[in-house]
Amino acid sequence: MRGPIIVGVALLCGCAPLGGDQETASSGEQGAPARSGNACACPPGTLDTTFGGAGTGIARLSIKPDDGGGFLALAQDDRGIVAAGYGFGGLGGSPFKVARLTSSGAPDLQFGGGEVVETQWGASTANYAFARGVGVQQGGKVVAIGGFESPAKSDVALARYDSSGALDQATFGDDGKPLIDLGGVEIIEDGLVTAEDAIVAVGARDGRMLVARFTPQGRLDLSFAGGTGYFDGAPGGDSKALAVTLDAAGRILAAGSVRHHDQLDVLVVRLSCDGVLDPSFGTGGVVIAGAPDVDERAVDVAVASDGAIVVAGDSGGETRDFQVRRFLEDGSPDLAFAQSGVVTSSIAGGARPERMALLADGQILVAGNTPAGGASGPVVVRYTASGALDASFGAGGVVHVNLGDYGVLHAVAIDRDGGALLAGGDEGATPGPGTYAVVARLCM
Repeated sequence: MRGPIIVGVALLCGCAPLGGDQETASSGEQGAPARSGNACACPPGTLDTTFGGAGTGIARLSIKPDDGGGFLALAQDDRGIVAAGYGFGGLGGSPFKVARLTSSGAPDLQFGGGEVVETQWGASTANYAFARGVGVQQGGKVVAIGGFESPAKSDVALARYDSSGALDQATFGDDGKPLIDLGGVEIIEDGLVTAEDAIVAVGARDGRMLVARFTPQGRLDLSFAGGTGYFDGAPGGDSKALAVTLDAAGRILAAGSVRHHDQLDVLVVRLSCDGVLDPSFGTGGVVIAGAPDVDERAVDVAVASDGAIVVAGDSGGETRDFQVRRFLEDGSPDLAFAQSGVVTSSIAGGARPERMALLADGQILVAGNTPAGGASGPVVVRYTASGALDASFGAGGVVHVNLGDYGVLHAVAIDRDGGALLAGGDEGATPGPGTYAVVARLCM
């Protein structure tokens, strides 16, 4: 949420965060075509052909011989777009993959020479690292947030890059890419960078929802959560967080799922700036929501301009439905939204959601993929601010986005012109054999 134009702003103890889903950025970077604020110059739901390469609306960055991968997270700042993810090697294993683009979708030649930067932990083909969150600290340093898994351990993984794309080995962690062991099995699903340059990572620790905070220098922040540096005290059975954001008071909102009464339900917790449950939210800082005999989960969370909390996810069994819930600031359902605060939509092909973004007027974008995959796999669904499918967008509120022969969509964010940035990956023969990390821009 950096830059002079801010959408859906959230603060940490009174300061705007510098990473996450609702960030916007200024353009005019050197060497990029000028942007004209033309988010509405092309029909809503179509790719913006002024973005990316050769009039396609898609920026495709080779991740070379890797056998799979793509971008999982997006952030923006005054310099442009930052994307982070992973790539599988030919013999196994996966490193972080991080890149910078200009706001018009051209590779940023000042970062990694315009190529995707790779960060690996260990040479074993059994070592896997996934960057699931990304943000930019003051001074332009990029922080990738994720996890590292090997046969011996599963830890938090962080990496910080200077403005040229080189690892900041001198001042971040021990070597620019610290692995942080919280004493259990840690699985990281999302993360952000705050305006104070602190780093927040969420997921699970030993099967319980995890919210951890780290100092700007990549160390566990022992001033957080009563001196431990992390919160894992959500009630109920097995639980995990899949998404994190901050509200206007700087409180941390983490959303995911919990095993509750023999089914999976939506779980949302709100923590104060110092990492303790906020008693003014839900029941003791916790909201558990779900219908009887139906498994549900949250995959993303955002705060609307009026302070309401919007949660996107899915429900059902083998075939899943998109679901959006809206809560008032105190955690109670917003009964004016859809049907008693929740809308559930069956998307053709049984699509599963990945991420969500809020438009300035309160409209809700949910991005995901159909199980069939391929050119018709990625899907973007738009809801009105009141919770109805937006009939003016695509076919009944649904747009299928062709990101390539085997395109897959993992992240969505709103840019300064009000367009939707999409990030994911593609493995296919067009424009050539190999694996590509992709960023596209969809007109709104």
